[in-house]
Amino acid sequence: MNDQRISGRESTSGVRSHRGGTRQNARRKLPWWSSGVAMLLMLCLLLAACGSSGGSATAPTSHEGQSNPAQVSPSPAAKAGIDPCSLISNAQASQVLGAQVTGSPGEALPQCAYQDTAHDSQILVMVGTSQDARGYYQLLQSQASHASAISGIGDAAFYSAGIAGSSITVLTGKAVFNIALTDAALNDAATRAASVKLAQDAESVVTATLHTLAAPEPDPCTLVTKDEVSQLFGGIAVQTLNGLSGGANSCTYSTPSARDFAFTAVQTYATAGDAKQFFESTKPPGTKGVGGIGDDAFFDALGSLEVLKGHTVLGITVSGTSPSAAEASEEQLAQNAMSRL
Repeated sequence: MNDQRISGRESTSGVRSHRGGTRQNARRKLPWWSSGVAMLLMLCLLLAACGSSGGSATAPTSHEGQSNPAQVSPSPAAKAGIDPCSLISNAQASQVLGAQVTGSPGEALPQCAYQDTAHDSQILVMVGTSQDARGYYQLLQSQASHASAISGIGDAAFYSAGIAGSSITVLTGKAVFNIALTDAALNDAATRAASVKLAQDAESVVTATLHTLAAPEPDPCTLVTKDEVSQLFGGIAVQTLNGLSGGANSCTYSTPSARDFAFTAVQTYATAGDAKQFFESTKPPGTKGVGGIGDDAFFDALGSLEVLKGHTVLGITVSGTSPSAAEASEEQLAQNAMSRL
């Protein structure tokens, strides 16, 4: 497909893009879906909100040796989130990257990745909805470095060139989506042009999809409220974003500090037996249970709390504080959520 690659490419001889280093406090992930840490870390790097260098900032994956969660299907329900892989077609991504690529949904994050590993290039698409979508958009914009407004896309849009590549963030209705492009073979002008074209096409998909969405049930942003998360962080303002994460309804709680955030995901199964089978398949051998929360609960090796109650499995991650404080916070949030299930 080399003849189909868009113009503006530079020689790739000896050139590879280097993503920013992993934040030291981005230590936590859910064992059965990739944690919100990865999404916020990636956004932070792409918006140049975090100044680190070296290393690789790739999204974490589930623990090795665990059973495939797809062995048990969640209970069917009306679509409550936008599929990030629907925003860009494989053909569109392949044309931009100059190689045949296929969208790969995050194991749970509301993201889709198109990767050309041979050239160290990729497109990441992330999307979610919020009752205060403009507030969430403005939060991301406030964290962006070298951001410039883009007209003619959605209700508002900005482009940012960060240490891990470039990204365009768009507000349209109650949705916020981000398209991040990393390709060392594209010059700045070509990167911006490609990002804008992808965002224009994606915006039409998001707009057409929004009116078809059902309310998430249960809604993780209601099970764990932004006011509760705000209290954990000393009263700092919190913005929430609902997403469809690996089949689970998810909620990302973001703050102006970027390092202080939380993530929840909840999945409901047809029977309590199915939920228990799934829950047990994600539990590492020898894991010590946590008593007094739901039917069963445990902390994974990195400190995220997983809870089983009836037909439902809930995961909670808190970051930006010490491990012991984070686990105490997760227990507190989980107790509150249990009373709302």
